[in-house]
Formats: sequence, C-alpha cells, structure tokens
Amino acid sequence: MKEKRFFKLRNNLHIVAEYSDYQSEDRLWKVRPFLELIRKRCLELAVEQECSIDEQMIHFKGQLSIKQYVKGKPSPWGIKVFALCDRSGLLYDFAVYQGENTIPSELKKDYGLCCGVVLHLSKGIPSGCKNQLYFDNYFTSVPLLRQLPHEKIWAAGTVRKNRLGKCPLEAKKVMNKQPRGYSAEYVTKDDDVVVVWKDNNDVSVAANFVGIGHQEDVKRWDKTKREHIFVKPPEILAKYNRGMGGVDKMDFLLSLYRTKIRSKKWTLRAIFHFVDLFVCNSWLEYLRKNAQTPRSKLLDLLLFRLQIAEALISSVPNARKRGRPSYEAEEVPTNVPHEKKARFQRPCLDARYDGVDHWPEARDQALPSRCKYEGFTGRSRVFCKKCKVPHCMTKDRNYYHKFHTRKTLLIPDLHNAMYTIVYMLVKNKLFLCFAQ
Repeated sequence: MKEKRFFKLRNNLHIVAEYSDYQSEDRLWKVRPFLELIRKRCLELAVEQECSIDEQMIHFKGQLSIKQYVKGKPSPWGIKVFALCDRSGLLYDFAVYQGENTIPSELKKDYGLCCGVVLHLSKGIPSGCKNQLYFDNYFTSVPLLRQLPHEKIWAAGTVRKNRLGKCPLEAKKVMNKQPRGYSAEYVTKDDDVVVVWKDNNDVSVAANFVGIGHQEDVKRWDKTKREHIFVKPPEILAKYNRGMGGVDKMDFLLSLYRTKIRSKKWTLRAIFHFVDLFVCNSWLEYLRKNAQTPRSKLLDLLLFRLQIAEALISSVPNARKRGRPSYEAEEVPTNVPHEKKARFQRPCLDARYDGVDHWPEARDQALPSRCKYEGFTGRSRVFCKKCKVPHCMTKDRNYYHKFHTRKTLLIPDLHNAMYTIVYMLVKNKLFLCFAQ
C-alpha cells in the first residue's frame, strides 16, 4: 500500500456513519460501538480476587471538551479512563470520563463522581466471593467503604484526611515526635478502620475488612544513620501495596509497543489506544490460560503482536489480478547458479484454522513434496492455495482435512481476543467510510 493511500484511509476512518439527536448527550458517540465491543469482551473474563481501580490517560493535546490534566501520569494531558484491573494488569471494565455522563446520574447524585465510578465499575465483580478492591485517595471516602460491604466486596485505599470527618487523628506535631514505623488505628461503629502509619511521611489508609493486623518486618533505608533498618508496616498497608498497581502495569505494557499516531483527531487516538490495550489484554489472557506451561515456551508480547498481525494479513483472500492472463512464453534465463530449494513453512495457527479460502490444487512438478501434517512423512503434489504447503490427499488418507482442523487450545486463542474484535467490526460494517 502506498503512503498516500494509507493516510487517505486513515483520515476517512469512522465508526459511526451519521449523527443523530440522541447522541448529543454522549460525547464519545463517534467511537461508542467500538468501545462497547471491547467492554463486552472484558466483562466476560473471570475476575481475580484482588483488583484495583485507577486512572489511565490517552495522550492527546488537541482541542477537546473532555480533555483532562492528571498530575504524575506519564502522559498528563489527554482523555481520562477509569480502569478496573487485577494485579497482572488484566482489564475487566473501564469508563471513559466525559463529564456528567461518565456514570449513571443516580450514582453521581448519591455518591459523587469519585465514589460513583468505583460503584459503577465494581458491578462486574461477583458478589459473595469476598473479592478485595483497592484504590487511591482520589476515590476513597467513608460512605464508599460503608456501601461496598453490601455488595460483599472488601475495600481499602489511601485516604485524604479532609475526607475523614470528625475522626480524632493525632496532630502533625505529635506524629513528628513518634519513631519511624509507628502506627495508630481508629475504628468506627460500622467497623470501618483508619490506620495512620509513619514512614518518611505520614500515610493514612482506610479499609472495611482489616486494620493494623499482623505486622512483619520490612527493610527500609535510614538517611540519618545511612544504613538499612527494619520497620513494621500495618497489615492493611501490606495488602494495599500488593493489590494496587494493576492499572500501572497495563500502562507499562502499552508503552512497550504503542501504535504511534500523529493526528489532531481524538477519535484516532482513542481507537488505536484501545486496540493496543486489547492486544495487551489478550496476551495476559493467553498467559493465564497457559499458566501451567513453562514461560520459556510461551510467546512474549512482541511475538504475540506479530502473530496477530500475521493472522489478520493471512486471513485476507488473495486479490485477483486485473486484465487478461498472458499466454506469451516467458524468457528463461540461462546459466543461472544453482540455489538451494527453500523449505515450505507452515502458516501461523490462526490462518491455518480460520476456514477461509483453503482450496486444494494439484501442481505439475517432477518430484512430490513432503506432506506438512505433523507426524506424517509421505509425499504429495497437492498444495493448499492459501497456506502454500503440500498435503497428502488420497482415497485412504486425507491429511489435507486434518491439517486444517483444530485439535488443541494450547495455542494463543486469538479468535477469542483481538481477532474477534476486528472480525466483528468488519462483519457489522462499523468502519463505514473507507475511501475507495
């Protein structure tokens, strides 16, 4: 494809064809069907016991009414996404910030935006399984910690002191006099716990299922003594540090092989961000399904992305050449040095099992080629038009059919991941305005 045609296709890429009146309240209507496809697939995943909610940014500095600035993020300017992930970074649900319409109006009216986002995303967590949910001080509040136990969800998070109401916390001067590792616990009538722990600075953590609890020694560096010392953090802080950070892990994976798009259109930034996000999610799902397989035998993220690209390219039927076929005899060069005959390579597994355009053809060659079906060493002159590999196809044995039939799911199941999303987009004709 030429460069001009690529940019022409990219500039004419649209998800929704026409604007309607009901879309005036949804500021993401241009990409809404694409986001719903991805969110629907994420909601089908089995949720782990420890999850976290945090903010994620889609880098964008152009003009956009919902553009936000979040201090401390790798890309502070852009479109804000509230994400629910587990410890490995696997995404279960998300909500894109768009002002008043980010969450249902009932939740925002009763709990506000910060707490309402947590309650909205936690609907996908199964109740009664004692799942643990962690979040930072942007979301934590006492009403939120009181509401989550009704959904059988245990929660913990760092908390701002101005959200603790009349909690009798020790004054700053008193805390400064305490030794490093000191902790104080405050319990409400509803069994909500607030723990203040002194490290280099004061850390306030609130939870509804654990407090100081069992303390274990951890090693810290002391600047004044210039040596390592042992301190005892509360159990609530140890659980928080272990369960928090899934969204940051996803951000790290996205930064490794991000699809870079230089465009002033926020829709392109959003589309390619979620495509990259779903590829990373598919890879994490692939690792989970093959947890018993040694890591050395699994694909890393780069090879996984390459296999997806190869599968999508191979799944497209070969285009027919225009014009009449040429019947003129081609000039055969003489005195050509002998080259070693290249071996036939098996196609990627997704192209092999996609069931599209696999037609047998008989080639007129002097010597038959070795069949590419695993465990068979016979020879044949029958080739697959798409895979371009030989298969033994006779009355007694049909290895052509066996070669294209899936037998095991130990391979990366791309059909349930990125391949499904792209296939559904094409099938439902969501990309409606491609230039011809």
